[in-house]
Amino acid sequence: MEFYGFLSRIWNTKLFKLILLLYVYYFSYTYHKDVTIYLSDAPVTPIIPRDYWLNSIPELELLEKNWKVILNEYKSIQKLTTSIKGDLCFKTIIKDDKWKKFYIKWYSDIKPNIRKQLPQTCKILDMCPSIQLAMFSIMTPGSVVTPHKGPYNGALRGHLGLQCPSKSDGCAIKINGCEYGWNNGKLIVWDDTFTHSVKNDSQSDRVILFVDISRPLKPGLLSTCVKKCGHFVASFTKRDN
Repeated sequence: MEFYGFLSRIWNTKLFKLILLLYVYYFSYTYHKDVTIYLSDAPVTPIIPRDYWLNSIPELELLEKNWKVILNEYKSIQKLTTSIKGDLCFKTIIKDDKWKKFYIKWYSDIKPNIRKQLPQTCKILDMCPSIQLAMFSIMTPGSVVTPHKGPYNGALRGHLGLQCPSKSDGCAIKINGCEYGWNNGKLIVWDDTFTHSVKNDSQSDRVILFVDISRPLKPGLLSTCVKKCGHFVASFTKRDN
């Protein structure tokens, strides 16, 4: 009984929980491909098939159904966008100020001032609990994002087209060697652990809603630990506009 009491006291300390979370995160980060294959039924492919995410994460369809609402609210804060150059996670992949952003949420609750600026968009995101990160991403003409890949595939990346030049106009994302364009009102879900790059050689801004979506995992303790520790560590990278 004393031993179990000792374990209970240790478990309730913040330091022990932090060590445990970091250990599980290290495991999932180091072996993330194997962990994902084991814990998730999501296909490990550059582009996640539409049929899969409509069935497994049906809430994402709300983004497409409300894309014009989201676009209109973007226009209301358009002048508040700033360069993403130098921000954590983006320091080495862009060399100028042509990629701009407006953060909405980053592995944390949406802040009250953002809710006031984007009330409808925030309500839509509240109905999509799988979305952990959201921002407006604006690639101005001449923008280039150099080839790179994400380090952890506990999340899927989503791009909702809002105001996008066509691929034929020179605006495209290359994922694992294949080029894709964006379509207004349509969501692309993909795996950013595959090498990708972006260019906008058109004469217009490319505007999307950029989101991170929790990768669907099978029920179980290990899945819960991996998901919680991933979100916990990611929360330390949160930032303001």
